[in-house]
Amino acid sequence: MVFAMLTCTGNVIGYFQNAEGPLLAGVMAAVMVVGATVYGYATDASLGYPIARGQYLQFVIVSVITAGVFTVFYLGGYYAGKRWPLRREQSVGYGKHSRQQKNDRR
Repeated sequence: MVFAMLTCTGNVIGYFQNAEGPLLAGVMAAVMVVGATVYGYATDASLGYPIARGQYLQFVIVSVITAGVFTVFYLGGYYAGKRWPLRREQSVGYGKHSRQQKNDRR
């Protein structure tokens, strides 16, 4: 994630320095915003994982690289996922990885 966000941020900054490639800068900014929201909502909060799955150092590095943009959208998605998870807590597979769900089937 650190390298992906570094690439996105580098392309956005490159646009403002050279004023070339506005489409690429827009796409990279959108990837950063949508990616952060999806990671927070669907992959971490809805499955019951802690923030950044406990990888706090990498989370801080990505936050610094993206000047806090990733952090704002990730945390927004994360707390939305805690409030409205994709799956119901009463479901059998709630909070389980897909490998563990297969072991439950007979």
